[in-house]
Amino acid sequence: DSNFDKDYEKIEQEAWKRKSLSAELFYPVKVATLHQILKTSLKGKGWELALYDYKNALFIIDEFHTYDALLTGMLLASIKLFRRLFDAKFFFMSATIPDFMLRLIVDEIFDGNDNALIRPDKIKEDDRAIMDRRRHQLYCKPNQTIDDNTGLIKSYLEQSFSVLIIVNNVKAAQNLFEEINFDGTVQLLHSGFNREDRTKIEQLITNKEVFKRPQLLIATQAVEVSLDIDYDIAFIENAPIDALIQRFGRVNRAGKKQIAPIDITVHLSNNTVPVYLIEYSIDKTPFYDETVLSTTWSELIKLNTTELSEDDLVNVCNEVYKNGYNESQAENFKNGLNHPVIINFEKDWIAGNWKDWIEDIIENKNKKIEILCSNLREEYLKRIDEKRFIEANQLLVQVYFYEATSLSQIEYGNVLCANDLTYDSKIGYFKKQDSFDDRSL
Repeated sequence: DSNFDKDYEKIEQEAWKRKSLSAELFYPVKVATLHQILKTSLKGKGWELALYDYKNALFIIDEFHTYDALLTGMLLASIKLFRRLFDAKFFFMSATIPDFMLRLIVDEIFDGNDNALIRPDKIKEDDRAIMDRRRHQLYCKPNQTIDDNTGLIKSYLEQSFSVLIIVNNVKAAQNLFEEINFDGTVQLLHSGFNREDRTKIEQLITNKEVFKRPQLLIATQAVEVSLDIDYDIAFIENAPIDALIQRFGRVNRAGKKQIAPIDITVHLSNNTVPVYLIEYSIDKTPFYDETVLSTTWSELIKLNTTELSEDDLVNVCNEVYKNGYNESQAENFKNGLNHPVIINFEKDWIAGNWKDWIEDIIENKNKKIEILCSNLREEYLKRIDEKRFIEANQLLVQVYFYEATSLSQIEYGNVLCANDLTYDSKIGYFKKQDSFDDRSL
């Protein structure tokens, strides 16, 4: 009987896997990235089917960042498009939108109607309590990098505290993962993992049983997105203030911990924990505006050794962006807001007429694209051959355009294969000629 040859355990696992994938596709509440939204408005492959989700839809824009002016402009242009064509409704939710950007949103999206804006009222007791809440002690480390603080990091780990390290690029995170000699549980999290591994990592670091979470998490800005984690101590490279506020929120999330620093003596008045802000990044950060970085640092160092309130951070955010965008950023924002493909979306309303939306996103070469690492090519084609299209796409990874210098079109679909990048499930992607042990990233 052929039934005796069947591996029912394997069949059951496959059924559960497909059920999970179906839930991700068809669940009435969907979580999408900004790039997925822009792929639709810029008419990337599959834009026609995506429109089914947009009619009368409610979008919640959660914690988008101001510092990328081009993408912000494209986002607002896309929102105006979807409101006009599909009667979609939009709700912006953030604690860190500076005043100048609030003005732009109200004017561009809500036709100048200030009643659309709901803000905390300092006169109201409940609102005041939130704005005065203090969760973090700030300790600035001028003229230093994370590498200069590994001894302090290890001291906290040896005292059984959980530590979160956030750096500004994938290479720096991979190097730290290799260099920090710690016998406890360590995990990497960055955008250089494919969706399949990223899901496993996120399940691990958000495990309901806290003791099963990694004691040391080394991450990039990927940690900012919708993750319910709560570490004891943080070491964070300087970044734009709106990004830093999100990163701070991954430490002492509930505001119920009180931990004194082990390197200096301070008097604590609130349930706060140490957050160390490191002035210099280990590697380059071409995607951040230097003026925004320096202004963020100069404003935060004024609050050095203090217990930060939410109001303190909002005030710093407004100070950093008090003049709005600089000339270059303003031009990028204008280009995004008036992007011709988005503005003229319905004038070229032809199904199957796809555009190279990636070129629109990466025009300054500091944007990310999805690629397939060369060593996963056979597995990708195997899944395609077995009609496991969704699982095949979970092998794709996001990289900066300038990192993939040898690209070729894959045999199936609109997928790019990076011939010079390889993939490892523990560290993510890296240059093919380098090994995990001897590469110089």
